Amino acid sequence: MADLQGPRKMAPFTMSRLIRASMKYSWRVSGSVALGVATATAVIVGALLVGDSMRGSLRGLTVERLGNTEDAIFPGAFFEIDGLTSKNLDPIA
Repeated sequence: MADLQGPRKMAPFTMSRLIRASMKYSWRVSGSVALGVATATAVIVGALLVGDSMRGSLRGLTVERLGNTEDAIFPGAFFEIDGLTSKNLDPIA
């Protein structure tokens, strides 16, 4: 007597119904993925906050060490190649 009326009509398969069915079927996997995403997000946000704090601390230390510096001399290169020729070098002097 169960199927005397024929096949039962199913409701249309909408996006929300698909999500609910997927969550019901594989809730362990979905929970693990959500936990992994939350952990990764926390790690990345923490690293960004620590990096920003470190940058601010180093900037403060640099300004403190420089003190009341007004001028600075910056070299153009590591070594001046023009001044290192053999005729300018006197090994005895």
